[in-house]
Amino acid sequence: MSEQNFANHAKMVPAFHYFAMPVFTVNLGWAVHHLVKSGISFESVMRVLVAAALVVLFFCARLFALTVQDRVIRLEERLRYERLLPPICRGASANSRATSTCPCALPATASFPGWRARCLTKN
Repeated sequence: MSEQNFANHAKMVPAFHYFAMPVFTVNLGWAVHHLVKSGISFESVMRVLVAAALVVLFFCARLFALTVQDRVIRLEERLRYERLLPPICRGASANSRATSTCPCALPATASFPGWRARCLTKN
């Protein structure tokens, strides 16, 4: 498996980032402009509400995708721990979050089981 980093992991989807987001933002701005220019009416208020809902939907869709991506990364880390750790450490590793098992730098793969066992006995 290749190493994950920002260069090979980040993805800009032109249709999503460069078309949909500007169109939704301009639509919201136009709806607010129409509300201010024409005065408060049911139609103008509904335009603003629908435009705002579309912008919120856009950002929620992006957040949902990022949340799933984070969960997959945590699952990959747990599967790696399961392969590398001795059986005695696996239960404690399953109950801990990735942030509590990973300091700023992980040790080399060969020294990982001993390092994790030392961490579990200290904490």
